[in-house]
Amino acid sequence: MKSRVILILALGPVLLLSCNVGESTNYNDRPRSTDSDDTVSGDDDTETEIDTGKDRCPTDPHKTAAGKCGCGIPDDDGDEDGTPDCVDECPTDPNKSTRGGCGCHNPDLDGDKDGTVDCVDQCPLSPGKAEPGFCGCDTPDVDADSDGVWDCQEECPADPFKILKGECGCGHVDDGDGDLAWDCQEQCPKDPNKTAPGLCGCGTAEVDVDGDGTPDCVDECPGDAAKMAPGQCGCGNPDTDTDGDGTANCVDGCPNDSGKAAPGQCGCGNLDTDADFDGTANCLDGCPLDPYKISGGVCGCGHADNDADHDGTLDCHDGCPNDPNKVAPGGCGCGNVDVDSDLDGTPDCTDGCLWDPAKVEPGLCGCRVPENCATTTGVSTSKPVFGVNESIVVNFWGLPGNDLDWVGLYLAGAIDKNYLVYIYSHKQTKGTMTFAKRSAGNYEARMFLDDEYIRVATVSFTIK
Repeated sequence: MKSRVILILALGPVLLLSCNVGESTNYNDRPRSTDSDDTVSGDDDTETEIDTGKDRCPTDPHKTAAGKCGCGIPDDDGDEDGTPDCVDECPTDPNKSTRGGCGCHNPDLDGDKDGTVDCVDQCPLSPGKAEPGFCGCDTPDVDADSDGVWDCQEECPADPFKILKGECGCGHVDDGDGDLAWDCQEQCPKDPNKTAPGLCGCGTAEVDVDGDGTPDCVDECPGDAAKMAPGQCGCGNPDTDTDGDGTANCVDGCPNDSGKAAPGQCGCGNLDTDADFDGTANCLDGCPLDPYKISGGVCGCGHADNDADHDGTLDCHDGCPNDPNKVAPGGCGCGNVDVDSDLDGTPDCTDGCLWDPAKVEPGLCGCRVPENCATTTGVSTSKPVFGVNESIVVNFWGLPGNDLDWVGLYLAGAIDKNYLVYIYSHKQTKGTMTFAKRSAGNYEARMFLDDEYIRVATVSFTIK
C-alpha cells in the first residue's frame, strides 16, 4: 500500500490535499470521472465536492451550507431540543435553550405568579411578597396606624399612640394625668391630685380653711370653725338657745318654752315630747325611739339609711357594704373581684384551671389538656400568656413512647429547624416540660417524633 501525505495550509482558506508518494501531483494527470457532477475519486473511494457554485462552505468538508452555526462549526444538537449547541445556552438541557432566571437544568417556575421565579423567590407561595420582610411571607409589612412599628409586631395596630395594650387596652390612655394610677382603674383620670372623688369630687381639692374637719366644698360656713351650716341664725352668728330646747332664739317661736321651739303640731304650751331627741315631736315622729330617723325610710326604724361604700345601694340592702364594687359576695366574697380569666363562667377564686375554659378541675389529664389525652396527641402551655420572669410550662400527651420524641420552643413563624431550645420526652407518652424564662414576644411550642422534624402538634403562646 502506498504512503499518503496530508498538507494543511494555515494561510487563507483551508485546503486539504491528498497525494500518493511517488505518483504525479499534477491534478491534470488524475483520472477524471465522467460523472456529470464533476467529482474527483480518490484512492479511498470518497468523493469531494469541488463545485463552489453549489457548496456554501467550500473549505468545510462536513457542510455545504452555513446552517445556524456557520461554516466550520457543526450544527450539533446534543440535547435534541431543536436548538443547535452553538446557540443553545443549555446544550445538555433538553428543556431549556437559555439559562433564564434559574440556570440550566432548573425550570423557571413561578408558583405564585408574582413575576419572580421560585428559585430566587423567598416566598414562592405568596404572590404579594418575594422575600419575608419583617412580618413573614403570609403577612404584609403594614403599619396601619403610622406609628413606625409593623402591625405584626405590635398589640395595638390601630392605635398610633400605643404599641402594647398596657393596663387599659388599645385606644385608651394608661395614665393621662400623670398621677401614677392607671386611668382605667381610678375614678379621677383627669385630676393629677386625686384618684377618687372624695367629698368634693374630681377636680376639686379637699380644702378645709376653717379647720373644722369638713372640706370647704361641703361646708356651708367655710369661714366659721364653729359651724358647718348656717343653722337658724346664719354663718358667723351663734345659735343661742335660751330655753335649751334645741332651737336658737332667733328662730324659736317659743323661746321661753324649753319643751318647744314653735307651736308645732301640738301648739305652744303643750309639750312636744321628742323621746329620741331628733327634733321631731313624738306626735309626728314615725320613729319616736330612733334619734336618726323620723320615718322608717328604706331600712326601717333603728337602721340608718347609710351607704358606707358610696355605691348607690344602702347598707341594709348591700351584701358587701364596704365594697363599692359589689352588692353581693358572689363567688369570691366581698372585697374580691369575681374575675374569670378563661371566661368559662367559673370565677378564678374557685376555678381549679384558671386558664382552661373547658375545665374547672385538672381531672386525670391536667389543666389545658383534654380528658381524652389517652387517645389523642397534642401539646399545650399551662396558660396562654407568661411574664418575662416566668418559666414556660408545656403539657404534652399522646406520644408513641420513643426515647427521643421531643418538644421545642420557637419564635412564632420560624421554620422547624430554627428551634430555640428543646427537651426530649425520654419515652414518656404524656407529662409536662418546664422551659426557662425567655424575653417578651410571640412563641410556639412544637412536638416532634423520634429526633426527627416530624411535627405532630403545635401551640402558640405569648410572653409579656
